[in-house]
Amino acid sequence: MVLLGIWILAGLNLLPGGSGPSDAIALSCVETRSCFALDTDGAIYSWSSDRSGWRLRHRNPSMSLKDLVFTGMLQGVALDADGRLWRTRDGARTFESVPGLSVARAIALARGDDVLALLSDGRIVKLGDSPGELGRIEGQPLALAARGRAMAALARGRLYLGSASSGRDNDMRAHSVKEDACRIVLGERAAAIFYPDRIEIRALAGNEGRVLLLPREASAGACPKDGLFLDERRLLLIDTRGELWLALPERNEIVPGRAEGGWSRLARVGRQSILLVGPRGRRAIADMAGEDRLRIEMQEPGRPGIRDIRVDANSGKVWRALGDGSLDWFSPAGNGGRSPVLRLPGPPLRLCLGPAGEMALLAQDGRLWISRDFARTWTEALIPAGATVVDAAWTRRDGLVALGTNGMLISSPDAGKTWQAHPVSGRTGELRRIQSIRSRMLVAVGESRQVLVSGDGGRSFHPVLSGAGTLNAMFFLDEREGWVGGEDGAILHTTDGGASWTGARLPEARTVVELWFDRKLRGAALAGGRLYLSHDGGTNWHLLDSAAACEWSAIACTSGPRCFLGDACGRFMVGDPWSP
Repeated sequence: MVLLGIWILAGLNLLPGGSGPSDAIALSCVETRSCFALDTDGAIYSWSSDRSGWRLRHRNPSMSLKDLVFTGMLQGVALDADGRLWRTRDGARTFESVPGLSVARAIALARGDDVLALLSDGRIVKLGDSPGELGRIEGQPLALAARGRAMAALARGRLYLGSASSGRDNDMRAHSVKEDACRIVLGERAAAIFYPDRIEIRALAGNEGRVLLLPREASAGACPKDGLFLDERRLLLIDTRGELWLALPERNEIVPGRAEGGWSRLARVGRQSILLVGPRGRRAIADMAGEDRLRIEMQEPGRPGIRDIRVDANSGKVWRALGDGSLDWFSPAGNGGRSPVLRLPGPPLRLCLGPAGEMALLAQDGRLWISRDFARTWTEALIPAGATVVDAAWTRRDGLVALGTNGMLISSPDAGKTWQAHPVSGRTGELRRIQSIRSRMLVAVGESRQVLVSGDGGRSFHPVLSGAGTLNAMFFLDEREGWVGGEDGAILHTTDGGASWTGARLPEARTVVELWFDRKLRGAALAGGRLYLSHDGGTNWHLLDSAAACEWSAIACTSGPRCFLGDACGRFMVGDPWSP
């Protein structure tokens, strides 16, 4: 389907030379600033700092490649889904099979040009002109890592450490690890073992180690996508949502990277810099801007990703919270254009507009910023100690409520100057979103498929829905009619204030993050980076295929209807997607 009724405000910003991998599953960098990326469809792209854009080197989906390692601009090794190894000597244009080896489970690059392979029988072998066995592990082989002269292999319940330049089996030292260990990363002096909910840092020499718990928002029951040691004190990782985090073993904590997210893979280029690769060939160079802060230089023209969009009903201005921490506005009438007004020290999460020029901007790190003069000046709200805000809503002039973790609702009658905390009664899990229907009526949704309603400004709540799964989005037209959306594309509709619900599903099982409806039964759902539309109040849905360069990340609509869309690459569009 062609996107109709939409006009582009910011161009696609595609890089010359090709759009690059749609979602890289492997990344290998050689020399100073030259890298190869393996896409989900088996295509291999190269990137170099002296050229603009990605260059397609190889495409053969039937090979089903799942990993690659390059030792130079021409030579590399790839691993396919069946465990076969392939060698290229011409920069990934052609491949030949590596004979004489059993099924391989993982590959890694050691110091120099040595490519290592972990085989299904537990052997670790060095490939190349003088191949040889470096060691052997017991148990089910899972992962392999190497750095310098050190190597590490992961089996079910065991971590093996050894030398990448020795052929003696007894060099492989076994250490017990939990069975849900899923990835290993090596530094100069330590190994990082990744789990779905934590990271274990273990010294290569001796048995010293410590465990760092992943923050709740970084843990989604799956292994982090990627990670590497920046130095001996810091580890950079990408969580399952593509957000960046810094693990600081000396401080026993994992903190947000305070940089724009949406990444798939990372790799070191040179001694100090990191290449980040995201969907649709998006890329950036990252380095440290302090002890616990990243500095990111986007490697393509255009704007940072759009995190949230809100429309001021009074002025008609469209406000956009951008991934680089800035907030700007746009006037559809063209009388003012773009005007940056704020820049947070980290990425924003959500923007809330009040009835009389009030604004609340929630940062990804849980801090809350307040403006009472149409974004001319801002102050950081001093929220109660121990409260981490996940969503907020204005109830009236200067009246603000915010959802915190651990079932806490905090409210302010004076735009964030003073706060009162109220535990949310009747909840059965963490809450994710809150909406103010009128001055005293609030609706909150979250885990355990719960929908809670308050008629007294949040002092008490009563449940109107519960079950399995998590609700992440809602949209209520009034106190009786509303929609909620959650995992697996589920969308529920009520017309009697939650006493009864009817259900529907999107065509694809994607998590719903934003909803919008009007009284003419037009609906929009943002789920998994895609936009779905309904003409019958949410009973039936279809995908709006816009050929977007990046995934949609934000939406806001007004009566008319007119919708404003933003994506992870900064593209901004406005129009009526329901028009034929």
